[in-house]
Amino acid sequence: MKKIGRNDPCPCGSGKKYKNCCMKKDVATDSLWRNLREINDKLVNRLWDHLYTFYQDNIIIEAWSEFMLNEVEDPDPEISHEQAFLPWLFYSYLPDEEDLLVEGKDLENYEDFTIAESYLAVHESELSDLEIKFIEAVVNHPYRFYEILECEQGRGSKIRDIFLRREVYVTERKGSQNARKGDILYARVIQIDHVGMIVGSGSMFFPPGYKTDIILLRRDIRSQTGTIELSDLFDWEEEIRQLYFELYTALITPPQLVNTDGDSICFHELYFDIDSPRIAFDKLKSLALIVDEKELLKEAKFDEKGNIRSIEFSWLKRGNKAVKSWDNTVLGHVVIDGNRLTVSVNSKERAKIIKRKVESLLKEHVKYRTTKVQSITSLMNKVEEGTGEIYREKQKFLESQAEYQEIIDANLSKHWNHWIYEKLPALGGQTPIEAVKDPDGREMVIALLDQFERNDEKQPPHKKQHKYIVRVRQRLGLI
Repeated sequence: MKKIGRNDPCPCGSGKKYKNCCMKKDVATDSLWRNLREINDKLVNRLWDHLYTFYQDNIIIEAWSEFMLNEVEDPDPEISHEQAFLPWLFYSYLPDEEDLLVEGKDLENYEDFTIAESYLAVHESELSDLEIKFIEAVVNHPYRFYEILECEQGRGSKIRDIFLRREVYVTERKGSQNARKGDILYARVIQIDHVGMIVGSGSMFFPPGYKTDIILLRRDIRSQTGTIELSDLFDWEEEIRQLYFELYTALITPPQLVNTDGDSICFHELYFDIDSPRIAFDKLKSLALIVDEKELLKEAKFDEKGNIRSIEFSWLKRGNKAVKSWDNTVLGHVVIDGNRLTVSVNSKERAKIIKRKVESLLKEHVKYRTTKVQSITSLMNKVEEGTGEIYREKQKFLESQAEYQEIIDANLSKHWNHWIYEKLPALGGQTPIEAVKDPDGREMVIALLDQFERNDEKQPPHKKQHKYIVRVRQRLGLI
């Protein structure tokens, strides 16, 4: 961020110069944050020494197994959960006295202490007030989920505790560089005086759509506790961590890419020899389903005698298995060019179907030659290697659907009109129009729509859905 000059207008909007308004507070905040960060760094080394002095060697293995909810046979903290595990080991884990405390050490009175608390008990007289305050603050705050409300990249973020619904500004120089509004972080957050600070966190941000699972857990906790207090989060610490692992696994597991029929995505390009472009068109135009011949011929190219030289159109079918409100599904793309017929589809199953259809419709006027197959993995490898040929072919296939923009728009409009009345697992089986009637459901619907808008950023122009999502927000009273 650009540094604020002493005589610049104060960013708080007071109209005063920065030096006469917030500069002293910002300097004090920065100074306290630096002191706390230094304390945290020094305590890591001290707590390691304390652990090796007072506890048996197997404490880390025992702690790691408990942290992972006893689901790991060969513990190895040197993995992606390390930045969450190590602060948990020092400040949250309760060692078992019989198995983990070294005999002969004077720790009998500290059997219910975390490692940090036993360190504090042994060394309290050597610690500063701020060091003691830091240890007590960390021990008394369990891990949970936070939502990013505002982000000043390179400086920090305003975040909200999803369970307690409390807001805090955390100073976080590095972590805030990759954060976005709406992201969710599994973390331990403390606040000392006017400074918020993260002490241990998951290794990645979750996108907004993951918030619905967290709210469902919050609802479960509230159903047993009434209102949720900080102490309740200690009782539910394992369930919260279990949810973190589930969300983490879901985030890093590559999705199984399937088409609207549920077939695995694998691009097939089938090549045929044909007798005549006109005969091929006349026999295959029925594949376009609802688009009449006159409309299709507008895009055709003709020779000097007025005969069809080349033409392209989409292979359609009525209905859509994945989206019930859609009237039609684009199954593939047909290209007739001279004596060559090419059909592009995105699955092995559709390739088999179209081969039979072409041969059945054209009979003696067609001869199958070959099929080029390209998996998603090899497609992405091609893109990363910079060749991009298959990628451009895929884009051409997708962009060709823009010819049917009216069909696409009509289907999208119908889908979103129907969506608000669908019972959704993400909403606990409620419809969006039902869910927005209570605070939890309203928050969940907003999270889903935020996720849809993020996903929409990656869509090609002819499939953008932002305007429909805005309409849904308006119909549900969310804007």
